[in-house]
Amino acid sequence: MEATEELTEFKKYLQDGLEALGLDTEVFVEYTLGVLEASASPNSAAKAAADAQQQQKQQIQQELLETLSLSLEDSALQQQLQDFCCSCAARWVEVVLPAAAQQKQQQRQQNLEAVFSSSTTAAAEVDEQPEDEAARRIRERVVQQYGFEFDEMVECDEEGKLQLDSSSSSSSSSSKKQGDDPGIWCNDNRARVQQAAQAARAKAKADHEMEVQRNKHQQLLQQQRMEKEKQRVARKERKAGR
Repeated sequence: MEATEELTEFKKYLQDGLEALGLDTEVFVEYTLGVLEASASPNSAAKAAADAQQQQKQQIQQELLETLSLSLEDSALQQQLQDFCCSCAARWVEVVLPAAAQQKQQQRQQNLEAVFSSSTTAAAEVDEQPEDEAARRIRERVVQQYGFEFDEMVECDEEGKLQLDSSSSSSSSSSKKQGDDPGIWCNDNRARVQQAAQAARAKAKADHEMEVQRNKHQQLLQQQRMEKEKQRVARKERKAGR
């Protein structure tokens, strides 16, 4: 049993009573406490009704009387021993055990509060951790591609149209508000994908046309160089024939 103020006072009372009976306090204080602790638990004493407490006190009194009377040398102190055992049982059941039960309950409550506080602190530390670079890049890429954060929800309105329920503002300038709720945006993912595909095809077509024009220009330059080379060779041959 954990030490309490009531238990300390009870030990002092027990020591004085045993000393008055002529019993060895160094031996019988701890021995008597062992008998008392084995007789009942703090929880059962705290919840016991009045009749049950009375029965418990009588049981403890009888156990103490049987234990201590064997070591009592002066038979004239038998009545004093009975009164002492009765008083010890009453103090133990009515004072010491309820105090121990209350302390145990308070300790349990403190442990629960400590666990809850530790969990809350850990959760707050996790929430306060800054977003790392990789997560930031992923978020920005998703916003740029789809026009909304990935924690936004897509739902249907009364007409069955897809709506974007957003807790943050959309990055798309082409999105239009639906109704009076500023957090509802039209989901235009499909249109965005189609626009991106069209832009990719247009770019590929433009690149192809530029490549064709570049090839034609190179062929023209090659022909011009060949004509100049023929003219140079012809002039050289004419000079040699003279």
